[in-house]
Amino acid sequence: MWVGVVIGGFMLQILPIARLHPNENVYFNFLIGGLKGAKEFNIPYWGNSFGNAYYQAVKWVNENAKEGDKLALVQGTATNVPVVYVDKKVRYGNNYWSGPEREGEYLVELTHQGNEIAYRDVWYYVNNILEPVYEVKVDGVAIAKVWKNDAEHARNEYRIERKLAASMRREGRVIEFDLGEERSVLRLVGEFGERKGCSDMADGVVQISRDGESWETMGEKLSSWQISAYPVLEDGVMRYFLYGKKARWVRLTADLDGACWLSPERMELSGVLVRLRKT
Repeated sequence: MWVGVVIGGFMLQILPIARLHPNENVYFNFLIGGLKGAKEFNIPYWGNSFGNAYYQAVKWVNENAKEGDKLALVQGTATNVPVVYVDKKVRYGNNYWSGPEREGEYLVELTHQGNEIAYRDVWYYVNNILEPVYEVKVDGVAIAKVWKNDAEHARNEYRIERKLAASMRREGRVIEFDLGEERSVLRLVGEFGERKGCSDMADGVVQISRDGESWETMGEKLSSWQISAYPVLEDGVMRYFLYGKKARWVRLTADLDGACWLSPERMELSGVLVRLRKT
């Protein structure tokens, strides 16, 4: 009798964990409602597979990618996904991240609680613009996702990018755009012509606002390389990605009076009109 009780108790412990294979380490007991309950209560680090879910997501890419397809991680590195995990037909490296250029690379990342600790603007783009093509799920909860960064796999309202009408004013080191209404802004492109007596690599910050009072500072400065294809400022052209952030006002503030981009020949924003919910 006692043997049966012991075996029964053991099975009650081991079977729920075995059911999660190969993700046993994301287990939460029935008192919290399993992993789904842990997510609902936002228990710290729910869904953390300690990197195990990377392999399952990459395995899906290996099985579904075509010859020459590209793969990048949202914030991980080759330490997280060694090149030996990736099929040789897939070109793998974070330099393939193309942002709103949408060149069709696959993106892979863990999605457990607390993982979005770097590249918050990139995470906004991935979470709000793209639809995942595959999810590693446990108890109905995604612990890793795969996205394809192209227009076809963007949310419907983000598939077509358009030039946005905006008024522009300059005051000192500041250039500010007013879009007239809230928009989802994907990028800023400007031309600042000849670079005589000015600094083409002057630093600066980008801020956005929905109400004109509270301002959010974008995570990347104007001098940073947002994607590997080109720097923000090069050869008389400014390119800055805002990753679909929602804003009515966009403000650029230079660190130096002599920044070349403070005297542009042309500047324009592109993105999509935000569909506001009726209240």
